[in-house]
Amino acid sequence: MLKKKKIIIPGLVVILLVGIAAAVIYFFDLNRFKPLISRTVKHYTGRELTINGDIRLLELWPPTLMAEDIAFQNASWGSKPHMVRVKQAAFSVSLKSILRGEFRFSHIRLQGPEVLLEFNQAGVSNFLFDIPETEEEVAVPVLAFNDILIQNGYFEYNDQRWDLYASVRVDDLQADISGLDKSIQILFEGNFRDLPCSLDGSIGPIIAWIQPGFILPVDLSGRLGGASAQLKGDIRDPVHLKDISLHFTADGPSTREMAGLVGRGSVPDLGAFTVKAELTDRPGRLAIDKLAVQIGAPDLVSFSIAGMVGDLIAMKGFDLDLGIQTRDTGNLMHLAGVPPPPFKAPLTARVTFSDTAKNQYSLDDFVVSMGDRTIQGQMDLDLTRAHPVLEMQLQSENTTLGPLALKTRMSGSLDRVSVEHLELHMGHDNLFKAFVNGTVGNVSPLEDLHLNFHILGKDLAHLQKLTNRPLPVQGPYAISGTLLMAGHKAIHVPELKIILGKNSINGSLGLEMNHEYPMLHVNLFSSRLNLEQLLAPKILPDNLHKNLSSVGPSRLEFELSGPIEHPTLERINLQTQVENLAKLNLKGSIKNLLTMTGADLHLAVKGTDLTNLAKVVGQDIPFKGPYSLSGKLLRPDKTAFHIENVKISAAANNFHGRSVIKRSKSNIVASVYLGTKNISLEALNEGQSAVLDRLKLKKDLGPLEIKASAVLSATGHRLQNFDLAFGKDEFIRMHINGSMGNLTGMQGMHFKFQASGRNISSIESIAGRRIPLKGAYALSGEISGHAPHNILLRKLDLMLARNHFTGRADLNLAGEHPVVDSEILADHFSLVPIMLEEIDPLKNIPDMGPLKLAFTLSEASGVPAITHLELRLGRESTIAVMLRGSIGNLDPLGEVTLDFTIDSQDLSILNNAYGSGFIKGKPFHAMGRLNDPRLEKITVTSFEASYGDSNLSGAASLDLSLDRPKMNAALSSKKMDLRPLIKIFGKSDRLPQMPSRSATPKDRVFSREPFNLTALHLLDITVAFQARELLLQNIAVNDVEISLQLSKGDLNVDPLKFSIGGGTAEGTFVLQASKSPLFMATSLAVHHFDIGPMLEQLDQESTLQGTLNTSIYLHGSGNSVAALMVGLDGKVHLDIHDGRIESRQLALLERYLGSNILDLINPFIKHPPHTAINCLITTATIRDGLADFKMILDTEQTALASAGTIDLKT
Repeated sequence: MLKKKKIIIPGLVVILLVGIAAAVIYFFDLNRFKPLISRTVKHYTGRELTINGDIRLLELWPPTLMAEDIAFQNASWGSKPHMVRVKQAAFSVSLKSILRGEFRFSHIRLQGPEVLLEFNQAGVSNFLFDIPETEEEVAVPVLAFNDILIQNGYFEYNDQRWDLYASVRVDDLQADISGLDKSIQILFEGNFRDLPCSLDGSIGPIIAWIQPGFILPVDLSGRLGGASAQLKGDIRDPVHLKDISLHFTADGPSTREMAGLVGRGSVPDLGAFTVKAELTDRPGRLAIDKLAVQIGAPDLVSFSIAGMVGDLIAMKGFDLDLGIQTRDTGNLMHLAGVPPPPFKAPLTARVTFSDTAKNQYSLDDFVVSMGDRTIQGQMDLDLTRAHPVLEMQLQSENTTLGPLALKTRMSGSLDRVSVEHLELHMGHDNLFKAFVNGTVGNVSPLEDLHLNFHILGKDLAHLQKLTNRPLPVQGPYAISGTLLMAGHKAIHVPELKIILGKNSINGSLGLEMNHEYPMLHVNLFSSRLNLEQLLAPKILPDNLHKNLSSVGPSRLEFELSGPIEHPTLERINLQTQVENLAKLNLKGSIKNLLTMTGADLHLAVKGTDLTNLAKVVGQDIPFKGPYSLSGKLLRPDKTAFHIENVKISAAANNFHGRSVIKRSKSNIVASVYLGTKNISLEALNEGQSAVLDRLKLKKDLGPLEIKASAVLSATGHRLQNFDLAFGKDEFIRMHINGSMGNLTGMQGMHFKFQASGRNISSIESIAGRRIPLKGAYALSGEISGHAPHNILLRKLDLMLARNHFTGRADLNLAGEHPVVDSEILADHFSLVPIMLEEIDPLKNIPDMGPLKLAFTLSEASGVPAITHLELRLGRESTIAVMLRGSIGNLDPLGEVTLDFTIDSQDLSILNNAYGSGFIKGKPFHAMGRLNDPRLEKITVTSFEASYGDSNLSGAASLDLSLDRPKMNAALSSKKMDLRPLIKIFGKSDRLPQMPSRSATPKDRVFSREPFNLTALHLLDITVAFQARELLLQNIAVNDVEISLQLSKGDLNVDPLKFSIGGGTAEGTFVLQASKSPLFMATSLAVHHFDIGPMLEQLDQESTLQGTLNTSIYLHGSGNSVAALMVGLDGKVHLDIHDGRIESRQLALLERYLGSNILDLINPFIKHPPHTAINCLITTATIRDGLADFKMILDTEQTALASAGTIDLKT
């Protein structure tokens, strides 16, 4: 039967070699002892010892034997055939000790030894030998030596049960032994796992291992890489390995270095470490007491282990307190290789580790505190299975996110820990609830995840408790998906589902961690979103909010990476559409999302019709048609924003532009440019206004360019440069440039402007009415404002044809409404650019004189008005016109009160207009007041006019409020000489030239051209006129009284009274244009009209004298003169008594009575210059256009009677 016994191999080898050395004395061939040595070792160990090399005497003194290529057999289950191999072994025998009765080696030298220590799956060491059982114990000789030297050795450790392997290269190992009862002094240098290692100290004595009663003290210090360790104490019964009391301390700068020694170099570096422990066996088992392990740093992450291990050999009796502490949870997440949380908080964790049964352990009193939040739980570790299993239950009632409950089951080896089952419930109704379940293939590094999650909440707005700021969204929500992680560098959610109220969003998420920083990929899609329900109230204007009920389809893709302190938006692509409004596309990147630096974004917006935007802005959009906007936003650093490649297409216009915004410590400088080759208003909606409707016909208003830069600072804002250019010469070209020192206070402004055009009449297309002006024009000036609320227009300069105007304007903004005070001057004024036929003759006057126009424009209750109006034109030496007054309402025009005067010392300047010598040099004066309260009832009062000795005064009114305008006038004159006016308008009261007797019958006296009676239907007129003296071209009347009424096209003059030549006259006149054909009736009775004095009153030659009486009554109908004559009825009577007539005036009679009428009147004498008339009576009775004419002429020489008919139809 066999039994196990521990044998100290080095001692056996030495004993055998000593035996060999003793045999050398007797035998010279030492190799003969090899079989003996092998049998002896076999006897004591059950293993084979093979000496493949020679055994020889190396030195005679001291006697030294050397053996080469020695191999000692390993256990049968071992991983290698030999457990010890030595290339060379040399032993020096101490003869001195032999003489004392002892056997001792003075020196032992081992060159290239290789030693293998290993354990099988049952925990059995290969240093336990199988030896035969005997009756008596075999006494093993005591091995002693003074010193030992090992060079170039190699030591291996292999534990199959724990899958541990280690090796140590021994460069140099020295051990000095002063005696068997003395401690061994050890000095070792070597290498372990590519780390230098050393050992220095003492252990011993040797006899303590083989004879009871000796204490084995230990005092060793060692280094391994950057770590150092000490082992001090003693073993009071080393033979039986009892009464152990050893103190161990160690420290090092890196746990990763130590973990690499056991093949765990990939674990995170936890930092520096210290270890303190006591190794005892007082309870009868090898135990670790007072274990204290500290790893890491408190300001980052620190780990602690404290307690004891009751049975180190059986690995039971654990009673350990484990702890983790950090000031920032992100530090711990970084060590675990997962993204940091979006918050910072201190964290502490503690747990008690103990064993409940063999290879079964419990982690009790598990507590994690994060800020003021606490998580508690229980863990169980089972090592009885092929792979350890950890079951964990955690719960908390006060986490930031609400209650938490976690159940998980983990298993695996030290290399790979997996989560076989995970179930997480977190949150509460007032915030959100989250449910997670699934598996994790490997915890560290994190990989092979398969987690199903479902998150739901009653209201998105409640999440502001996490963000500490109001959120722009509201309503119930639900998020679900499956989180997958095939490797440890990429997390995917391939099918993400989001429900926001009644909105459904699908998509995917991806998190890549194979970069320096994690990268998040997001892809979301929704066919339709109701943002009206989703967005919180007051986030957007009501008009916009209500029109976001249908948004989509929408797609959002973005990639986010970098640390949470400065995340990077690597890529974003947003595509969406708001129903009937616009399509939007945003793409680009932002290097730092929090500071928006490194932004490179491209925005594009397209819409089908501008009018649809009315629902968003809350008011009508004056334009229609498709539109688009695009541009690129760049922010190279914190100091600058660049908006480039701006393109705007809207309402048939294409704009391009750019903008730069630069920020410094003291200010912000913003510059902008916007331009287009052509402005067109053809896309204007109709019906906006009459002006806009006309402007839309202008498809080419010319180019537009705007350049501006502004400086914004805490001390004030200023517009440092502004430049606007617009239009073209065919219509209007404008240019404005300048600056403003204080934008807030509207102070320090200085602008220059110019406006010009080829023809000012082109403005007619905008005004919608005739502009009676023509010619090229140019307007310029300067705008300044240095005092608060006061803007000055200076150096106003207008060139229009021959006219050059200058002026100024002051704008006062201090009151509730702005006030403009303006003045316009011209040294010379010409009517050439004014296009009115009525003044065409006046254009021949090259200079109307100086012009001054001054007025104050203000506003009260939203009504624009002009006060202090003053217009002066011309000179009194020629013609001077002045207007003074106010216009209370400019829109619509009304409340006009104007006092006017016209003065001239000599109107002969009008000869340039109406012909040389036409106007006599007489003074002229006119004045009056024009009142117009509502542009409906216009009145002229206090009217006075005089020309030479002629004058006129009175009042007039025009009522435009009626369906048919009505004019009333009451005028009077002491003397009115109309002869100059008759000349001006080319009219004469001279008798018409009658046709000659030789005229052919086809010649007609009266025109058939229809009457133009339009003017009679324009308005109703009532006029009362009185004049003491009225002078016409060939008639002078006095005491004139006329009453004229025009109503609905019917003219009625009644009465018509005047005195003439000492006689009287009275008549009426009726013209009824309301009838068809027109009806006319007139009557006139003149009594005792002395013709001679009247001619003298006219300063005319007295060609006819006598007393005249006449009566006239005519009436008829017709739409032309000829038609009126056809139906004319009435009677005409005329008689003259006691008169005379110039003979040449009788030529008129010859037209009717024949060329020998003078011979008939006075056949006996030569014709004198005058012919006396005793009596002349003429009557004509007219019926249906046929006049029965009778005449009696009685002179001193003869009497003449004549009768006949006149056919007025011809």
